[in-house]
Formats: sequence, structure tokens, C-alpha cells
Amino acid sequence: MRGLYTPITFLAVGEDLRQQKLVADANLLRPIDASEFAKTLKIEKATERRATSADEQKGLIDAQFRDDAASEIKAVYNKAVQNFSDHAQAVRGYIHLLAAKLDFSSLHGQIQGDINQLERYIEQERAELLELHKIYREEDASYERFRGERELTRPPAPPVNPGLYMIDLIILWFVESAINAVFLIPVSPSPAAGFINSVVISSVNVILALLVGFYVTKRVNHPNVFNKIVGIVTVPLTVVGFGAFHYFITQFRAQLEIAAEQERAAEAFVEVSQADLMNRTVAYILEDPFRVPDLLSAVLFLIGVVLAFYAWWKGYHLGDEFPGYTRRFKAREERRKKFQDHRREVFDQAQSIRDRSMEEIDAFIGDIAPTIQVMQSQQAAWSALRKKFEAFRSSCDDALEYSLNKYVSKACEGIRPEAFAANTVMNSDVDLANFDSEFSEIASAVSKAADAAQVAKEEAAGYRVEVREIIEETSADLKAAIGEEVA
Repeated sequence: MRGLYTPITFLAVGEDLRQQKLVADANLLRPIDASEFAKTLKIEKATERRATSADEQKGLIDAQFRDDAASEIKAVYNKAVQNFSDHAQAVRGYIHLLAAKLDFSSLHGQIQGDINQLERYIEQERAELLELHKIYREEDASYERFRGERELTRPPAPPVNPGLYMIDLIILWFVESAINAVFLIPVSPSPAAGFINSVVISSVNVILALLVGFYVTKRVNHPNVFNKIVGIVTVPLTVVGFGAFHYFITQFRAQLEIAAEQERAAEAFVEVSQADLMNRTVAYILEDPFRVPDLLSAVLFLIGVVLAFYAWWKGYHLGDEFPGYTRRFKAREERRKKFQDHRREVFDQAQSIRDRSMEEIDAFIGDIAPTIQVMQSQQAAWSALRKKFEAFRSSCDDALEYSLNKYVSKACEGIRPEAFAANTVMNSDVDLANFDSEFSEIASAVSKAADAAQVAKEEAAGYRVEVREIIEETSADLKAAIGEEVA
């Protein structure tokens, strides 16, 4: 009997209730085509058998044909009833599934669990957050006191990259060493001695000027009077010291040149020690302090002083001119960042739970109407199938009667045999009663769900407000604890 019916199917389309539905196959309970059903019974073959059989066998052949036809149509009918019953169970189960989704208690418990967990989390993090806030506020107060005592209005200098700074100083040292070598090697007893003197002079000049600028001159910005006086006094002393040091170097160079000339004039080699040169330089200066030996000495003096002042300036600007300003600012920013990061983590957690809860409740409320519509559409579809079943049942009776009449016409010459005298109408009243019972249960479930939906909607809407208030109150309490104003 293939081709006369198609088994019932149903689909669950997606998880979104606004798209979910059960779809019955279009061929379900399609009325049976009587002529097509008659072809499956092979009436011609039965007619031939009856024509060649003895009279006493004809009655048996008629009864056999009737039983076969009734069995075939009954099999089709029973299969459709089973499919219809399976579909009824699927619809009923689907209706109950949708009705369960209208129950707000499950979502209520889930959200309440998240809120309880959030409150425990905030309570656990409160102590650490308060401690981080306290440390930050203490560091911030210390920083502001530092600024106030020094009447600072500008921001601190950015941190210095030590590597780049050292490269700059090494270049400065190398340049001065090269310049000193140009002036000292030609007048020194040997190139090695001239080179050593050049390196020692440039090292003392650069390093000492840098250290004075960094450690001593910066004291002019210190709030302590003693330190400030030390810094102020250091400035003219440093200027005088730079001049005196390089004046001595120029005079020392002059003595080197004099010693070199004496050596060239003498017939024998005369070694002059560094100590003797130093003594000669001091005596030479005391003899005439304002004497300039030559133009090259003046140029060397000028270059040395300029490089010394540059190294001094670099030392003063290494870091911040106000000692500790950049360091205090960096410490405050680190404390602030640590506090802000932890604060953000705590409040982001509260915000996340609040937003997720709002979305879930809104989705629940928004899905109520579509869910009811789907349930009602399933109820209406079931009612339509109930009417189709009656038509299908009638088509079964008609198909069986049509086949028997065709057999009578071909095989019995229009005379209805005694075997066909019994009633051939399908008896399906019990099936109809069962289906009506199914429909009644489905209708009751839909009605109850519709009544419960409004209650669930009001409960969800009220709980939505409650959730927002709980989380905002918890967050506001924590903000107040760390000294933040709550709008």
C-alpha cells in the first residue's frame, strides 16, 4: 500500500521559541484514492481465478477477496491511526515543554543564585579593595604634600631611559677626550702619556660635573632651608670650580709644552715627573695668575668649560629637577592603577551579572507571547487534523466499497455474492474518542499556560526591578566604603 500515505513527522526548529514549531507532513491523513487502492488488489487476477473455478469454490474466492481487501484497508487505516497517535503525543509533549518554559521559577532561582554569589564575592573582595584604596589615598596625600611644600604646579618630568642617557654621556666623554688629546698629545713626553692625561681630565670633568648637577645643585629646589642654601651656594662654587679646574689644565698644558721645548733643546734626555709638572704649574700660576700662555690654551679652556657646564646641566636634568618628584608620582600611579584595576574587576563583575540578568529576564518576558502563539497554533493544527481524520476514515470506507463493487462488476456479473453481505464500514468511533481526549488535554494545557503566562510576566517584571535595585545597592554601598560619591 505504498504511495497512499506518508508517516507523520515533526521538526523542532532552533532554540528560539519564536521560531520553534511542530510541522505535520502534508500527506498525513490524505484521503485514499479508491481507484489506486483497487489496482493494488489485482481484481483481474481474482476474476480469472473465479471464472475457472468450480461453483463450490467461487464462494470461497469471493470471501478471500473480501478479507484481503478489508485487511489491506485496515492496515492502511491502522498505520495512519498510529502515526496520528504519535503526532498527538509529540504535540502534547511539545505543548508541555513550552508550558514549562513559561515557568519563571527556574530562571528566578538561577538569577538569585548569581546574585547571592555576587554578594559573597563583593564581601570577600571588600577588605582587599579597601586596603588598596587606603594605600593609594596615603600615597596620593604624600604626593600632594610634596607638591604643596614645593609649590609645584607643573607635572613631573617623564622617567629617563638610563641606556639612552648613558649613551649621551659616553659620547660627551669621548668627544672631550678626543679634543683634549688633540691639545695634549703633541706637547706630552709621549703619545701614551698625552692620551692618559686626556682621558683622566675628561673623566674627572664629565663625571664630577654630572654628579654635582644631579646630587648637589638640585638641592636648590628642596623645601628644607639648609638643603636649599647648600644648593644655592653650590651654584657659584661650581662655576668657580669649573673655571679654576680648566684654568689649571691650560696652565698645565703650558708647562708640558715648556718641558717639551727644554727637552728638545737639551743634549741629553731629561725626564720630568707629573708631580714636578704640577708643582711648576702651581708656581707658574702664583707668579702671574692672569697670564694666558697662548691661544691654544685659551681655546682648550673655553671648550673644557663649555663641556663641563653641559655635563652639569645634564646631571641637573637627569630625572626631575625636584628630587623625588618623578619617583613619588610613579609610586602614586602604580598604587592608583592597582586599586583601579581591582575596583574595575569587582564592579565589572556586578555590572556583568546585572546586564546578563536583565537580558535573561527581558528575553523571558519577550518570549511569553510568541510561546503562547506557538502553543495555540499547535492546538489549531491539531483541531484541523481531527477533521482530516474523519475525511480519511470515510475515504477508507469508500475505497473498500469501491473495490468490492468493481470486483462484483467484473467477477460476479453485477450480482453481489453472499460473502459481501456483511457490513464493510470501518468502525473508528473508539479512535475518535481517544483523539478527542488528546485534543481536550492539549486545549486544557494551552488554556492553563495562557493563564499562567500573565502571572509569570508580572513576576518577572517585578523581579527585574528587584534585581537591579539589589545589585545597584550593593555597588553603591561598596562605592561609599571607598569614598566615592554615588549619584
